[in-house]
Amino acid sequence: MPWKDYDISASRIKKHASCPEKYRLRYKADKEPTKMRQGYGEIGSLVHEAIENVLTDRPNETNQSALTSRLKQEFYELEDSGEYDMDLIDDRQRSDGLDCLEMAAKWLAKPDNDVEFRDIE
Repeated sequence: MPWKDYDISASRIKKHASCPEKYRLRYKADKEPTKMRQGYGEIGSLVHEAIENVLTDRPNETNQSALTSRLKQEFYELEDSGEYDMDLIDDRQRSDGLDCLEMAAKWLAKPDNDVEFRDIE
């Protein structure tokens, strides 16, 4: 059975590893986290989608400057798309999100980075 058939993600594995009870409440009991309406989920999803979109479109891009530019451009386009509730995201969270994209570009462009992507979450 392919990975896409499983309801699993890196975030879910990390959540379970850090606290099985939090995992159970969030994913099994369907309880909303207390910070859900404070912008954290919204900015995290926006950053993840920007990275996913860019890596799907340009899986072999290794130029850090080009990656940074493209990730930020994708972020801005998603920000303006109306898909995300930008009223939930404060200026600090937005700045942190953009910093995350810079770090992602830096890591993805490392010359000794011989990671092979199997799938993009």
